[in-house]
Amino acid sequence: MSTRNEVLKLLESHRGEPVSGGFMANKLGVSRNSVWKAVKKLREEGYSITGGSGVGYALEDDDILSAEGIASCYSGADGDSPELEIACHQSIDSTNKEAKRLALGDPKTPLLIVADEQTGGSGRNGRSFWSPPGSGLYMSFLLRPDFDLGKAQLLTTAASVAVCEAVREVAGKDCGIKWVNDVYLDGKKICGILTEAVTDFESGGIQFVIVGIGINCHPAGFPDDIKDRAGFIGGDFSRNALAAGIAKSFIPMTQDIENKSIIERYRDLSFVPGHDVTITRIGSDKKTRAHAKGIADNGGLIVEYEDGTTSVLTSGEISIRL
Repeated sequence: MSTRNEVLKLLESHRGEPVSGGFMANKLGVSRNSVWKAVKKLREEGYSITGGSGVGYALEDDDILSAEGIASCYSGADGDSPELEIACHQSIDSTNKEAKRLALGDPKTPLLIVADEQTGGSGRNGRSFWSPPGSGLYMSFLLRPDFDLGKAQLLTTAASVAVCEAVREVAGKDCGIKWVNDVYLDGKKICGILTEAVTDFESGGIQFVIVGIGINCHPAGFPDDIKDRAGFIGGDFSRNALAAGIAKSFIPMTQDIENKSIIERYRDLSFVPGHDVTITRIGSDKKTRAHAKGIADNGGLIVEYEDGTTSVLTSGEISIRL
């Protein structure tokens, strides 16, 4: 790890507190001049670092995404969070596409790819996902699951729960889940989740699963086609802390994906049951009206059609009048 990264890691772990150049130099086994150069570089990159020689350096409460900042929040004081490798990009085509590229290297540890901006972000059915810099959080988990494809939907379920729990803890806002992969706040969508599987053609099993999460954190002037239905979290919070909070909630769930508490938490957060919905099947423009009855144990949506018959939806999309 470079001196720049090591210095940022130390400053992140003491955010808001002055850390002397001498302490960092001794800790890292480098000269004070190397520390000064690293601080200078970080300032040029936009980090707000106060102080200097004789008084120590302090990283102020800015909102610049970094792997070091996320890692500092993820490990926390207890240091017992599951192993997770973190990569952070200022701009990238898509965190899901980067996850697919990294999957070719056959990683053994779960990976989290985070970006401040996506130039080619995408959602379900190939739709573009608006991903401007400085206002959102765009992240993808690359996982090697030990379960079959039939349980992959539960990862989307778990990710939805993790986002809601992290937003509540970090930003103090209560969100709800619209089946299956959207998170809403005050009646508007603030987050979309896209889960993709990389399969082994020889065995037919899952080789990797990629769970992409895009969150609108702060206002940024939405395009006309989404401005009426898109929202944002708002308020004063750290995107590093939010990314870490999602990971701390999500990663343990992936290691025990059939734990019934995950579905119970999803049910508590879902606002769809009890409402009339319009269903659109994958690959079809036909729309069907139904009444949402509840969430099944596999994460599917239990619906009752107008003729009185019921079924469990495990794919497709729904619309609901809020």
